[in-house]
Order: sequence, then C-alpha cells, then structure tokens
Amino acid sequence: MKIKDFLKAQPGVKRNELEIFLCRVLDISRTEIILQEDRILNKDELATLKKMVDARKAGKPVAYILNEKEFYGRMFYVDGSVLIPRPETETTIDIIREIYERDFEGRKIRIIDVGTGSGCIAVTLKLELKNCAGILAVDKSLEALSVAKKNAKKLGAEVEFCESNLLGAVDGDFDIIVANLPYVDTKWDWLDKTTLGFEPEIALYAENEGLQLIFELLEQAKGRAKYVILEADPCQHVKIENFARQRGFEPVKTEGFIIALKALQV
Repeated sequence: MKIKDFLKAQPGVKRNELEIFLCRVLDISRTEIILQEDRILNKDELATLKKMVDARKAGKPVAYILNEKEFYGRMFYVDGSVLIPRPETETTIDIIREIYERDFEGRKIRIIDVGTGSGCIAVTLKLELKNCAGILAVDKSLEALSVAKKNAKKLGAEVEFCESNLLGAVDGDFDIIVANLPYVDTKWDWLDKTTLGFEPEIALYAENEGLQLIFELLEQAKGRAKYVILEADPCQHVKIENFARQRGFEPVKTEGFIIALKALQV
C-alpha cells in the first residue's frame, strides 16, 4: 500500500492524525509525506500503523498512542497514569510569569505545583522563570510522579518531587501555590466521555460538584501562600472566588479556565 492510499483508506480517523502517525512510524516530516506519497509501506510499517489507527478508532487520544504531548512549546511524555496537558492550562504559565515579573522580579521565590501529574506546569515554570529559587512538585500518585520525574530529566529542569495528598506531607510556606486539581463533576452531561474514559479518573473527578479538592487546598493554603493559582471550569469560578474570600484570598485575575488569588495578609 502506498502512503497516498493509506491516507484514503482509514474512515473514522482524521487525515491530520494519520499524517502524525506516518511521521512517527516513518520518521519523516509532514512535508515529506506529500513528497513521498507514492512510497510503498512495508509489512512492519503497515502493522504498526494499523495498531495506531485501531486504537484511535476506539477513541484512544493521539497523545496516549504516541506517548507525547506538546505543552508551552515543549514535548512532554504522557501515558495513561496522567492527564493529557491541555492548551487552556498554558494560561497558568502566562499568569504566573506576569505575577513574577510584577511582584517578584529579581527575588528567589518558592513555588509548589500541587497535583503535578505529567509535571508540565512545574517543569515549564522552572525553565521559564530563570531566577526561581525552587519548585516543588507533589502528587499522591506514585505513577504520576514517575512520569513527572521523567519529563524533568528529559527537559533538564531541576524540580523537587514529593508524594503528598495536596499539602498534607509538605512543610513550609510558598510564594505561589499552583494547582490543576480534579474539578470535573460526574453529573456534567456535555463532556466527551469516550475520550475522558482513557484518562485516569483520579485526576479528573471530584465530589461536591467538582470542587472538593480545590476547597480542601484553599483551606490548607491559608497563611502559607501569597498567591494561589487554580484551574477550574468557568462555571465553577464564582463559587471558588466566594469560598476563597472567606479564607483570606481575593481574586486578582481570571482568564479562561484559570483563577489567580492573592492573600489579603501574608
């Protein structure tokens, strides 16, 4: 089978995804796919491509098939033990950079990434904030921590890691607490459950309309952080802001899925 025929013979899978699979299996660029469209695929190549196509038809995300996903211009390793990094989470980095340049420029600050998952936030912050004193990444999943450590090593980021349920096993105060915790309400009926079914439930769903872990973190963060940066669905933002105000934090910025809270007293 030629490349051009393979691209036409896979109903149910988008062409751009097929091109991504071809790039991986053949180790060529997408431009080269066009230039080599008459190239004949050998038996082993076709077998590998078929596995990828079948997995995609079953709903498995491309990121899990390839074991990689781009985040903030860098490629991260991912597997089924961690969430796939999403574009909306990149706003977290932008907001923290803004806060850092405005309030902490030239200072050595401490940041903790709670529920680090793949480590995409912690690793990116370490590489983007050159003067950051230290970044601690915590997760209660040892499997997730293993993935995060792999990404830190791969990308050359000096990040500390700790097994902890929220801040339970962590001592000390922080300039910034950042967290992309589970916030999905199991009752939401607009979600694509087929795709989400491949991601770890422990990293997706939370009780109390998806807000349980966020509320627990805010309770623990009282008196321990100057800023708390959270990700949640926009429909949850008002409840989070109201809860945060009662715990001594005021909202200072909301953009997309991200809420930035500042402590009234430190």
